[in-house]
Amino acid sequence: MTLVSRNPYDDSIVCELAHDDDPSLEAKLSAAVAAQAEWRYVPPEERIAKAIACLDWFREHADLMAEAVTKQMGKPLKYARGEVNTMLSRAEHMASIATEVLASDVLPAEDGFELMTHHVPHGVVFDIAAWNYPLLIPINVVFPALLAGNSVLIKHSARTPLCGQHFEEAFRSLGEGLVANVIIDHAQTSALIGDARIGHVSFTGSVGGGHAIQRAMSDRFI
Repeated sequence: MTLVSRNPYDDSIVCELAHDDDPSLEAKLSAAVAAQAEWRYVPPEERIAKAIACLDWFREHADLMAEAVTKQMGKPLKYARGEVNTMLSRAEHMASIATEVLASDVLPAEDGFELMTHHVPHGVVFDIAAWNYPLLIPINVVFPALLAGNSVLIKHSARTPLCGQHFEEAFRSLGEGLVANVIIDHAQTSALIGDARIGHVSFTGSVGGGHAIQRAMSDRFI
C-alpha cells in the first residue's frame, strides 16, 4: 500500500510513502521496546541535555519543515514558520521544568515510614497526531515522553505524513528506535493499541477516531 499526500491548494502530489507492513511494524515496536529499556536508565539530567541537543535539527531544517507543512495541509507559510518557532519554545519550556517535574514527591512522614512518590516511565508511548497543528501537537507528546524516559511511536495524520518523518530524523541521534514514525492503517492502529508492549496512547483527532481508540483499548487499563 502507498500513502499519497496531496497539496490542498492545487491537488498536486506532495509525496508518496509506503505503508508499514506487519513485519515492519513489529520491527519498529520491538526496537522501541529495546531502546526504551536502555533509555529509561539514563540519568534525567543527561536525558534532558541530549533531548535539548536534538532541537538543533528542527532549527537547521526550519524552512524545510515550514514548507512541508504548507504543502501538505495548506497553512500559509508565515504561520507554518510561526508554528516551528512555537514548537521550539514549547520544547524549551518543557526541558526547563523537567528536573523539577520528574523529581520524586516527598510526602509527610508517618511514624516508622518515609513516604514518597516516584515517577517512572510508561514504556513505549504511541502518539496519534493530528494534521491541523502538525508540529505543535506531537511535540507536546514526544518531547516530554523522551524527557521522562519513554520511547515513542508516531502515527501522524495521513494529510501530514512528512511531519512524522521529521520527528524521527530530529531525534535519531538519541538511539535507533527510540522515536519511530509509522505509516499504518486503522486495523494496524487498533492492533498496536491492544499490544501489551504499548504503555500509553496519546490521541488528537476526530470524535469517530476517539471512539475507535476507546474500543481498541477497552480490554486494557493504560
